[in-house]
Amino acid sequence: MKNWLFPRMITALLCLCLFPPVVQADSSTYIPPDSQAIHSKMSLRLGLHADGFPRNASKLKAWEDFLQKLSLKGTLNTIDFGQPMSRVYFNGGLYMNDVIRIPFVYDGYHSYRYLISPAVYNESIHFQMHNFFQFMLKPYYYMELPTPYIALLLYPEAAHYVWDSYYGSLQGALDTKETQTIPYETLRALCQQMNLYVTDDAYYDRMTFFFTSLLADIGLAESALNFLSSLEDYLDDLDPGKKGLTVAVEDGHRAYVLGGRTIYEETSGENGSFSLILTLPGKEGQELHCAYRWEPSKSDALLLAELKMIADGKSLLSLRVDGSGLPQEGDLLGEGRVSLAFAGHVTEEQFPPLIFDFHWGKTRGELPYHFSLDMDWLHPATGIPALSLHYNAAMGKADPGIFVEGAYPQEDFFSLNEGSMAEYQKRYMLPLVLALAPVMLEMPAGVLEDVIQFAVNTGIWESMGIPAIMESPGVMNVLEILGITALFKELGVNQAGD
Repeated sequence: MKNWLFPRMITALLCLCLFPPVVQADSSTYIPPDSQAIHSKMSLRLGLHADGFPRNASKLKAWEDFLQKLSLKGTLNTIDFGQPMSRVYFNGGLYMNDVIRIPFVYDGYHSYRYLISPAVYNESIHFQMHNFFQFMLKPYYYMELPTPYIALLLYPEAAHYVWDSYYGSLQGALDTKETQTIPYETLRALCQQMNLYVTDDAYYDRMTFFFTSLLADIGLAESALNFLSSLEDYLDDLDPGKKGLTVAVEDGHRAYVLGGRTIYEETSGENGSFSLILTLPGKEGQELHCAYRWEPSKSDALLLAELKMIADGKSLLSLRVDGSGLPQEGDLLGEGRVSLAFAGHVTEEQFPPLIFDFHWGKTRGELPYHFSLDMDWLHPATGIPALSLHYNAAMGKADPGIFVEGAYPQEDFFSLNEGSMAEYQKRYMLPLVLALAPVMLEMPAGVLEDVIQFAVNTGIWESMGIPAIMESPGVMNVLEILGITALFKELGVNQAGD
């Protein structure tokens, strides 16, 4: 499990820091009057470079060749992407050698997601994202897969909801344009209001499963929730004299002083630079320290973000993001690097930083234009690209009227139980196998072996009922025609029965 700690924490940090806030909304077709719909004809491809790894194993080369054949293409329509009333509609599919093999439609609005594909008889599969984290925690506990952190990456709106809940409350009560003191009584009422985010039934499940997923590996979810449910006690620790919070405002600078200690300050420069420092003391010499700095220049922009948990002067846990060559408003192209580092005494292992190089460009400053992004992960042992992402899109304005509410069924996939799992298997296994067959036929033996081995080792093979399906009349005959019978027997049936 501990080998997954670094990528999980980094995923959590990214979800918290890199996306704008989204709040809960119902499933309606309401579109804000000033919204701009964007239409994109896009292509996304993942790549692997075998020579970027320390040992150029044959399986890595097989994966490199296979991924070169795969791409995701289609038309993507978005409106207010990442905003409270966002809509996303994708119509395309998975391509193999530039031929569409698994077409599908994805329709997402607010916390609702729908997937329609011939692979499921063109029926819509409904995903209620409020239940997503609870669903994704099950493979983590039973299969030891990093699914909570995959969930954080796939559903960043949950992090935005948490951020918007707390930041919105604080901003509304504490934001001021002139120096003044916020009374203690106001602060205490604010703390009691924010306590409800983790105690009231309307918020409890969403907050509980989010923090459980975020802090799964370091076991601090319960402590975090207990702390967030008793903020007025923490206020009393910080301000025992009940003198309130002093907000000092000057040109380009703002400082918040509580109990004689500066807990937050921010500075803005005329060139667009911005920095902040947050320092929250805890018990027994503990301290939470957060720093952020954005520094634009004529050629590029620099970013530094760091979060530390300190005890007795030592760093228990630290997360740091460094970025250079970041795009600024008005730029048409650029290249840069982002590094993510994780360290601290609470970890049993030391992890090298994750380093990403990126190149991006667009053909003009305003829509319509063509946009491209290439991003490479540099292997820490070789220092050269090992994994890559390539995105291209022809983008333009669209009519917001393209978004309409679909008449979708509301059977939530994330409420899956043993009975509904059996029903899904019965209804969709055959079309899924037929849809995946062209992709599997293109898989080199090493890739297919890795995929089956992963399914067997994690229990997915057994839970999907594949061994029983393979024993059905005619299935092995089909596999024999495809020339992969021996591989399935060796990796699937035999191991599943051990």
